[in-house]
Amino acid sequence: MSKPKHVGILGMCTRVAPTNMQKIAELTEKARGNRTTAAFAEACGIHPATMSRILNAKFKKNLSDDVIAAIAVNSVNCTTATFRELLDAHGLMIPAAEGKSAAEQDRLYTDYLNQVRSSLEMSHKTKGDKFEQSGARKEALRTRVQEIIQNYLIREGYRVARGDREIESEAELYSWYADFVLETNALESEGIDKWAFVISEVVGPRFMQEISHFAGLAYFGRPAQKGYRITLITTDWITFYEMRSELRLLGPIYDSISVLLVNTRYGRVEAEYVIDRECETAHVMPTGKEDSEIDWQEVYGVPDDAETK
Repeated sequence: MSKPKHVGILGMCTRVAPTNMQKIAELTEKARGNRTTAAFAEACGIHPATMSRILNAKFKKNLSDDVIAAIAVNSVNCTTATFRELLDAHGLMIPAAEGKSAAEQDRLYTDYLNQVRSSLEMSHKTKGDKFEQSGARKEALRTRVQEIIQNYLIREGYRVARGDREIESEAELYSWYADFVLETNALESEGIDKWAFVISEVVGPRFMQEISHFAGLAYFGRPAQKGYRITLITTDWITFYEMRSELRLLGPIYDSISVLLVNTRYGRVEAEYVIDRECETAHVMPTGKEDSEIDWQEVYGVPDDAETK
């Protein structure tokens, strides 16, 4: 007989039988109480569609241990008996409880329920902390980049004010929000008075997907008709120069779209590439090095005797 497998957050348990989906459905219905499916799903951290399938016994495979633990902990009547019933329906048992008195078994399952509850709470806190840290980092980057660009435009003698982040569009489907929008006279030669900036944290070839997305927005939404230039920002210089080479192949377009390289460490606007327009194209920021000025062998570590472009 093979050794029982220890699993997931319920690692103290061993699997002795398949999950009884019908029993799980009945116990989950009791655990839900008078809450809506959506409300109970939210409490458990489970997608509402998943919770609906559980309640209707639609799952054909075993549920994850995390789901069973969440249902138990968030039960309207979270008791040791409820927890034990759910484990039993899930096909799990605590080996240490086997052969013990009823009172000792209750103690083991009660202690274990408290451990599971603490583990879930810690997991949720950790996820929340990571989300907050990620959000704080992005907000710090947005603030830093906006400050650098505003300072550059002001030093060049242009008027600058903060604008509404919602981008107006001819096609409602393609309305979207920029990271920040500046109202400025820097692009008045193009008949544009609003400059929308979107910060991309994608580095490398996948950056082209971001460009394609915003080119699509421009094609369908025609933001230039509403007085916008759309600029996608990267802080990686290799990405910028490779994408500039790709974008030069697009030729003249109707809308005002550019890619901008910003050095957040030194607080500098390094280079902007503006895709040629069908009308006059305004160049406000530095263009940066030309491809012929970049030592690509040094960048990519290409041997001296290797063929180069």
